[in-house]
Amino acid sequence: MNLFCNILIILYYRNVSSTVPGVQTNNNAEIYAAVKAIDMLLNYTDEYRVEIMTDSMFLCDCMYKWINKWKSNGWRNSKGNIVANKYMLEELDSRIKAMDSVKFTYVRAHNQHYGNDQADKLARDGAYK
Repeated sequence: MNLFCNILIILYYRNVSSTVPGVQTNNNAEIYAAVKAIDMLLNYTDEYRVEIMTDSMFLCDCMYKWINKWKSNGWRNSKGNIVANKYMLEELDSRIKAMDSVKFTYVRAHNQHYGNDQADKLARDGAYK
């Protein structure tokens, strides 16, 4: 069974889906979506401020509660193990440093939020490719 994790980026009315490199998990896909969104801004616009809306409380918690502690602990969690999504989080952290401002906002899934609904549609479509 192949697992396809897809992302959605709405930028100038352009939707993008992609498979996730590395480990195919929902959490890795959520982090990768943020990486790709920032990459698109850096590569195609002069905008260095972004609000990333996500239905992943995990991603919000990573960025607002855990990442600084993980970095100061050498990317080890409270049990002393290497953080599961270290590589992808390092990629996201490096992209954030290139921006003036990055804000992560949690939105409830399946709650008639346009961007979230579009991301779900692309993920379903990509799973059948």
